[in-house]
Amino acid sequence: MQKLSTNQTPSLLRKMSYVAKDKDYDATGAPVSTKLHKIRITLTSSNVANLEKFSRDLVNRAKDKDLRVKGPVRLPTKVLKITTRKTVSYPAEASTASL
Repeated sequence: MQKLSTNQTPSLLRKMSYVAKDKDYDATGAPVSTKLHKIRITLTSSNVANLEKFSRDLVNRAKDKDLRVKGPVRLPTKVLKITTRKTVSYPAEASTASL
């Protein structure tokens, strides 16, 4: 393997360096960590218009305070109905004997 001088550094080694830019640093140079609180709110109602208005107001208030918001995520509200035919079940021997 060939030894590389400082001006012949391969591009792979240069690309692997990483500088964290999104962190805040205190006076000593140590990164300051901020605690992230995740909140999930589930709203249920039979009135969809009220739900939409309330969730829109909630999102707008959060964005006014510069909070990160994801949502709202709508869930399906359609009620599925499965109709079945109910019949009386007879044993096979009894039905053939009566014929």
